[in-house]
Amino acid sequence: MRDAIDRALSSGRSEFWTFASDGEGYAVIVHEVCDSLAARLAVPYMRDEYMERSREAIRPFDLDAAKSDLAGDDLPF
Repeated sequence: MRDAIDRALSSGRSEFWTFASDGEGYAVIVHEVCDSLAARLAVPYMRDEYMERSREAIRPFDLDAAKSDLAGDDLPF
């Protein structure tokens, strides 16, 4: 995880695979984002009463596109 964070800090993004104790694998994606972009990230809850409702929220798998769209705004990522 530390290596993934270091790579994200130097390049803006990193990804690695890891495994839960039951052997199921999953990808971990680490992004460096500025405060203004972080404030727009969707909350990660799936229960209806906590689910993100804002149309302005950025979903996790849309983060790469959002960073590309905002790159011209001189935002540090």
